[in-house]
Amino acid sequence: MLKKLFLSVLFAATVVNASAQYLTDGIGTEPVKGNSTVVKYVIKAGANLTTVSSSIDGMDFSMAPGFQVGAAVNLRWGYRSEFSRPGTGIIGFQPELLFSNQSVSLSDGEKLTMNRLSLPLMLRLYPVSSVYMEVGPEVSYLFSTTPDFVTVGSKIYGVGECSGLATDVALGAGWESKFGLAVGIRYGLGVTSMAKNLPWKTHNVSMTIGWMF
Repeated sequence: MLKKLFLSVLFAATVVNASAQYLTDGIGTEPVKGNSTVVKYVIKAGANLTTVSSSIDGMDFSMAPGFQVGAAVNLRWGYRSEFSRPGTGIIGFQPELLFSNQSVSLSDGEKLTMNRLSLPLMLRLYPVSSVYMEVGPEVSYLFSTTPDFVTVGSKIYGVGECSGLATDVALGAGWESKFGLAVGIRYGLGVTSMAKNLPWKTHNVSMTIGWMF
């Protein structure tokens, strides 16, 4: 369901962008020379929708809302054309540091909440000046889980002491305005277990809004 939601939003954004006027971003009358790299700083916040996959029989999770907040450094190289401003090229890179609160619902209605510090390292491609697509790894550290115990069927699992590193593969898309507003959507697919003592993998869709300066 998370994949369908992500793909639906991405398709809608593509249709809207295709119907809009092509953006050239800062065309002048003379060629631009000099350093082509532009560095911007970003603060961002948004919502998470998370579910979990497990190899343990009888575990049934459904997605629940959470939130995230953090900061990033946005680097962009090159020129859209020889007359464009620096930092309007097709290649960018954005490392981020996020606090991510993720929750899932269990079959009995109980909610499991996980708090993580995440480090996404996102390579960005800008097909037009203000719209990007991104892909990259996301390394996160799970540092707290509540409640201490969850019941699945006839078994009780202790999750309160779970902690450790996990790796996701993330892909997304977004829009950046000339005046600083940035919005994005991202899907993270867990490729390793959430923690060494918690053999579950997260699947997370995040929708964020931020400010670049």
